[in-house]
Amino acid sequence: MHLRDAITVQRFAMTPYTFKDGFHVPTGTVVSFPNLRYNTDPTRPFTPEVGTFDGKRWLRRRAKFDTSKFQFASTAEDAFDWGAGLHACPGRFMAEITIKLILICLVTKYDMKLPDGGPERPAESRQFMHLSPDTSTLVMVRDIKG
Repeated sequence: MHLRDAITVQRFAMTPYTFKDGFHVPTGTVVSFPNLRYNTDPTRPFTPEVGTFDGKRWLRRRAKFDTSKFQFASTAEDAFDWGAGLHACPGRFMAEITIKLILICLVTKYDMKLPDGGPERPAESRQFMHLSPDTSTLVMVRDIKG
């Protein structure tokens, strides 16, 4: 699974701001965070295996720490998918439940696969900073009941 957005936490500077190191952000500047690069950086703790699928990756992480961490809708000082602090997405829990319900319906009611002989993973299309699956990719779907 890949992130939809290459950047997150997009903010518009309403007033000028200067960081402690002297970096200056003028009024009107859009500031954002390179979430895709951050989440796929193999030098970060917890992400050395970013190039391989591991369905139990997050389960093992939760077992080593507080079980309330590393949940889908969690926020933390090193997890910016939903924003952070007071600016964290208030709808993230509803989004989590909705996504899970949709996936449950898809997995329990349908068999899905890519056609034989095609690519193992469909190509992505990039529009500015948004990544999307190739919507022209053929996906074979069959109702499990018939």
